[in-house]
Amino acid sequence: MKYFFIIFFFLINIDFSHSDQKDKAYFAGGCFWCVEESFEKLKGVEEVISGYSGGITENPTYKEVTYGNTGHFEVVEIIYDKKVISFEELLDNFWINIDPFDAYGQFCDKGYSYRSVAFYQNKEQKKLISNHIFRVDNISNIIKKIPKPKEIVIIGCGSSYNAGLLGKIFFEENTDIPTSVYRPSEFNYFSNNKKKLFIFMSQSGETADVCTLLESNRDFFKNSLSLVNNNDSRLVRESKNSINLAVGIEQGVAATKTFSSQIITLNIISKLFNKKKDKENILLRKISLLN
Repeated sequence: MKYFFIIFFFLINIDFSHSDQKDKAYFAGGCFWCVEESFEKLKGVEEVISGYSGGITENPTYKEVTYGNTGHFEVVEIIYDKKVISFEELLDNFWINIDPFDAYGQFCDKGYSYRSVAFYQNKEQKKLISNHIFRVDNISNIIKKIPKPKEIVIIGCGSSYNAGLLGKIFFEENTDIPTSVYRPSEFNYFSNNKKKLFIFMSQSGETADVCTLLESNRDFFKNSLSLVNNNDSRLVRESKNSINLAVGIEQGVAATKTFSSQIITLNIISKLFNKKKDKENILLRKISLLN
């Protein structure tokens, strides 16, 4: 098995061979007890086991790993049924539960062994992780252009509105930015728009109520950011900035991967606006290192 950091990229051969043929995934994201809990509740996950990996010391103790002399990370092994849950869905859960912009650990746990790592066992998993990294880097480049707002207003309909409610939690937990969420029909113009960021959410980019609101007063919404899954859409054309979710066409009526992607994107944006974090872009030592 090989892995690469979310922080720095390394390509290291690691043998995770087992006698059984069950589907397994491996992630590190801070304290393994916390990571374990976040995966155990997922349907299709049969078992989550905490341990160590990535280092050079055989059968290390907790104290040895904590002191940082082994090269190991606190890792969880996830045994799952791929007929029920896919590796990409596990990867989505990983992104939601880590801070990819913390170079020194995760949340209150700091140190080498607490840094975030996504492991891959085959070319398909490597490609999925690489695509996620590219997506986050793109988000980072866009957010760098936007001054930190004093207030955030999220506007959406249906499942996009519901994703916005989770976004409000992310922004208010990860930053000091007050955030409100509206459906277009409920939105009332504020007395001013100074230092406000308006995030317009539409998976198709064509939701009539959302697009019409933005088009109705372009000057008021001049500091706008759209989150869409269709880069050639009405909402993208009207927004000052846009982020393409780029997760492909939904195969069913209910929004699944687009909804998950909206949540992940809002979480990442909230962490990019958190000025308390180290400003180093921990995501990239360019993907070319993976080639």
